[in-house]
This record gives sequence, structure tokens and C-alpha cells, in this order.
Amino acid sequence: MVVSDNLQEAAQSMAAARNPQHRHSYITYPFRFEVFADDMKKIATANPIMAMTYGYRILAAMTDNVLSDATLMQRFKDLKPDLIIGDATASYGHWLTALLGIPSIEFDVGTSSGLLHSTFGGQVNPAYIPASGTFYPSTGMSFWQRCYNLGATALTKAMAHVHREYGPIRRLARKHGVPNLPGQGPTRPLLLLVNFDWSLEPPRPVAPNTKYLGALMPRLAAALPASIMAWLEGRPAAAAAAAAAAADDAVAPGIAGAAASGDTDAAAQGTATAAALPVVFISFGASFLAPQAAMPALAAALAATRGSMRFLLRLRHSEQQQLQEALEELGVVVSADELLVLPAVPQNDLLGHPAVAAFVTQGGYLSMQEAAYHGVPVIGVPLMIGHTELVTHARDHGRGLLVTKESLLSGDAGPLTAALTQIVSNSSFRQQAAVTAARLRAHPVSPGQQAADWVAYALAASPGAGSFLHTQGQDMPWFQVLLLDVLAVYAASAALAVAALATGMRVLAASWYAARHSHHTAAAGTSAGSSRRKQE
Repeated sequence: MVVSDNLQEAAQSMAAARNPQHRHSYITYPFRFEVFADDMKKIATANPIMAMTYGYRILAAMTDNVLSDATLMQRFKDLKPDLIIGDATASYGHWLTALLGIPSIEFDVGTSSGLLHSTFGGQVNPAYIPASGTFYPSTGMSFWQRCYNLGATALTKAMAHVHREYGPIRRLARKHGVPNLPGQGPTRPLLLLVNFDWSLEPPRPVAPNTKYLGALMPRLAAALPASIMAWLEGRPAAAAAAAAAAADDAVAPGIAGAAASGDTDAAAQGTATAAALPVVFISFGASFLAPQAAMPALAAALAATRGSMRFLLRLRHSEQQQLQEALEELGVVVSADELLVLPAVPQNDLLGHPAVAAFVTQGGYLSMQEAAYHGVPVIGVPLMIGHTELVTHARDHGRGLLVTKESLLSGDAGPLTAALTQIVSNSSFRQQAAVTAARLRAHPVSPGQQAADWVAYALAASPGAGSFLHTQGQDMPWFQVLLLDVLAVYAASAALAVAALATGMRVLAASWYAARHSHHTAAAGTSAGSSRRKQE
């Protein structure tokens, strides 16, 4: 496995937890997060157009970080692997195949949605697939929505084309001497394996080289750390003690750091009351910082729903400080049994706990998968392209609600407060989430086994075969894929036919007019001659 040095420990622990009987070897490289750290901060608050710009710059920087590492590339050459499985978001398989000549397949962890799949030959039909950022229903759009959606889809594809052909992706190709962009030419990967399931996003046609595996990462919940279990059971003092014993700095001081105190009976009664309240888990993902401008609205929503639910938040230390300041500005003091803020949470295991009633998320693919797998309703606050589609689909199928990031960034806590109240009090969300969970677990072959089978297929089929599963459309210019050249010929032919018909009609009209005029002239001459003869 090739991982950046900052992710090696996480990769090793995850591999050991999932497959303790397997042995894994690792090749690491230095991860230069500072190259795109600024863009990562901006993307969470950007509009869709700028978010796409930042996204392509981030992908190009991540890929360049790998391709420019001479030591890493030499280790690849020395290793001489039979097959490369690359992250499809950054198209590592394409770039490494082009530079090293090693066959590859791409693995889509689930962050790319239809934008990447169109690169592999699958086309998004705007008649029934909502464009990113429109928030249109995936269960059927009105006529005017389809009109707007067509324009939004065309604009998205045009922007993606410009960014690829004239932006950071093309500059990356020039820098490393790669003649073709991802999805083009003989170095394209044989397969695209997608870590997702059709129960979580709008079904649509995909190319023969695209294989949906199902939700690969979610699993049955494991035991939670003692500090989290104690808090879920309504024992904040025990939670603080367990956190201190584990030395994990789990309970955020100043937010939920004070354990219950005072009268023992009152504390016991408060504990029982707290334990009976539903728990809402809030996390904006591991890749993005929660926007600082959203903290006042988040704090106001927490204050407005006190007494009806409890909150467990995953926030980095800088984000914890921002939330604390927002609560202090509101004059709100929360107790340790109402709110727990952690810098890190075993998300899959927490979502599998029966006390968790809802999950507020940015709509990332892993978060949406784990929530669906465990039957937890979601409130989605999409931060970028790719998040919107998944949250909208959850909303349309009754297992979630959508709150725009613009409402939080403007300081308006109303939409989030209303969504929290609705999703916790209405059992239909939980019921529909349970239906989706059953669908995710119904696969006769596990996603992991499907992935292994397709990797074995690629190993057997790749020598000398090249990419034979791609569609011809991947090698055609976009205007040919859309048949614009054919439509232009049709339009020109129709215009010529209309022009010829118009010319013919004018000639006929002129002939008819000339004949009629000649007839009238002759008739007038005959009449004049008759009059003269009568006079004589």
C-alpha cells in the first residue's frame, strides 16, 4: 500500500482491524498539505463555480505531490507491480500507467459522483439527474426545473472541460510529459471500481468499465471507548474520568468539561433525564474544517433545542474554541450531560449505537454510507460538489433533510433548528433509513469480495489488452458526443431545403406573376383594338 506519511498509522490500524490475518507492506511519501491547505479552507464557503476551481487545484497539487517525488517513483519502478489500484479522484492510475507503463484500475472512494463517471464514458442525463447545486428532486423534476437543469448540467460540463483542458490538470500533464488527460488514450485504466451503492444516489446508466461494488467501508459497530459509552449512558462524570484515564483529551474543556455536581439526588435525576434524550451526532468530515462563520448559527441551534436532545460533536481544537466563543456570546452555559465535543470519534461505531437518533453531516460519501448502513437519518449541509447529490437523494427518499450552508454562513439558525426538531420527533425518517439499511446489507456477494473479483479479472485481462471496456465516446470530441456536428448538418440541410423551397416559390411566383401580367396586357390590347374598330 502506498500512503502519505501522515496517514500510515491510520491505514495500518484500519487494515489490522478489518483483516488481522493479512500482512500489509507500506510505501510512504511526505505529504505536503501546505501546498493546498488554503484552498481546502476556501472550498467549504465557496459558491459552486469557485468550489470546482479550488477542487481541481487541490487534485492537481495532490497528484503533483506524488509524481514529483523522485524517490517514490523509483521505488515504484523497482517494485515492478503487476497492477496499480489508484485513487480515481486524483487519477493516480492514469498518471502512473502513463509514466511507468504498468496496467491500472481506478478506485473511486465515492467523492466524484457523475463528474468522474462521465470521464469513464457514462453520461449524466439532465432529464432526470439533477445537476450539482440545483437541489432539484431526484424523484422527478418539473418542466421548468428540467429546463434550468439542462443549462446547469451544460455549464458544469463546460467548466470541467475548461479546467481539464486549460487549467491545472493540463499543466500537470505538460509538466510530467503525459500526452493524454485522464480518461483518454491508451494509458487509461481498465476499470473504475466505485465504492457506492445505487440505493444512495440516483440510478443512471454507466459505462461497461464502471463497476458499482456497494458500500465497502461500513461494518457492524464495534465497542465504543469507555468515555463515549459513559456519556451516552448519561454519566458525564464517568465520561470525564474515563477520558482523563485514557489521556485522550476527549472532553472539550469549557464546553462540556464540567461534570454534574451539587445535590446527589438532583444529579441522579438529571442523569436519568439526559440518558432518555435522543443523541444527535454532528461532524463536518475529516477533510474539511467547519466554516467559522457557521459557528454562531450552530451554537444558536444547540441552544434552541436544549432539553429535547443531546449533542455529540466532532470538532478540531480550533473549531471547539470557535464554538465555545459563540456559545458565550449567546450567554449559553451547557452542562456536560448535554454536550460532548471530541477531536476524534470512531464514527462508524458511534452511528451503530441505538442512542444516536440523527447525524448532521456535510454529506461526504463515507459519512452517508455509514449513516445509511446503520439506519440513522441525516441532516445534510453540503459543502461542495458531490455532497449535494447524496443529501438531496436522502431527502427525496424520506431518510434525511437538507440545510444549505448559506443559511448557516449567514448566521440563520432557523433552518437547522427546524430540521433538528423535525428529524428527531418524526419516526418516519428512522423507518425509511431502516429500509435503506436493509438494501445495503442485501447484496448476495459482499462489496469486498466483488472488489477482489474485479481486481483478479483485471490482472487476467490486462496483459496486452489495454483498455477495451471504454466507450468510443471517450475518444470523441465533446461536440461529436453530443451529435452537434450531425445536428449542424441537419440544420444546414434543412436551411438549404428551406432556401431552395423559398427560391422555387419565388421563381414560381415570378413566373405566375409574369404570365398573369402578360395575360392582362394581351387582354387589354385586344379590348383596345375592338374599341377602335367599333369607333371606325
